[in-house]
This record gives sequence, C-alpha cells and structure tokens, in this order.
Amino acid sequence: MRMSAAVRWVGAVALLALAGFCAFGFLATFELMPSSTRVAWHAVYGIAGAACLLGAGWLVWPRQRG
Repeated sequence: MRMSAAVRWVGAVALLALAGFCAFGFLATFELMPSSTRVAWHAVYGIAGAACLLGAGWLVWPRQRG
C-alpha cells in the first residue's frame, strides 16, 4: 500500500522540524559542560539530525510508477 503524496510531505515537514530541533540542540552543547558529556550529546544530536534529514529526503524523493 502506497502513501499519498500529501502524507509523505507532511511527514517530511515533521522530520525537518525535528532536524531543526537537533541543530539547535547540537549548538547548545557548546555551552559549558564536561567534555565527555559534550561529546555524547554532540553524537546524539548529530546522529538524530542526520537521520531526520535522510528520512525527509527519502519521503520526498520521486517514486517510480508501476
């Protein structure tokens, strides 16, 4: 069963919003905190943000008919 284009675009916009949140979280980790904690949060926000961007791209990528 295929998703309609509108549902895919709404999902992509939601994922882009989450990626924006991750970008702000990533920038917030540059504030004063222990180095080990900072690296962990950089990884969490970086991986989650990249996954959201990839998911949004996958949703809006043109599908082949058939």
